Amino acid sequence: VSLQMASVQYVHTQRFQAEVIAFIQHFTQLQDVLGRQRAAVAGQTVRDKAQRASRILLDIEAGAPVLLIPESSRSNNLIVANLGKLKVKNKFIFAGSPGTFSLQDKGSGKSSSSPEAPKR
Repeated sequence: VSLQMASVQYVHTQRFQAEVIAFIQHFTQLQDVLGRQRAAVAGQTVRDKAQRASRILLDIEAGAPVLLIPESSRSNNLIVANLGKLKVKNKFIFAGSPGTFSLQDKGSGKSSSSPEAPKR
């Protein structure tokens, strides 16, 4: 997803958040169903568990987005957050590449990019 936009105001509400989450959950369930149907039609083994979740490559620039977060639906009090110039960009890299970590690294506290301690 590549998106460039001018300044935007977003008023956060619990209902909107719940609707977005429900849409995303429904969408991923439908993706799983369609993937299983494609596999069955192609004669492939249909797995019981869903495959790895979809990944979305993001490249987003927003000029001075402002978040308005009401204290409650019945209150005039709100938090105003001016995010300035916002840039969001991600990338996908393979496990074990520099900058990644795995469960094996968790016990040692190391990541693939962390240098080893000097030996004395």
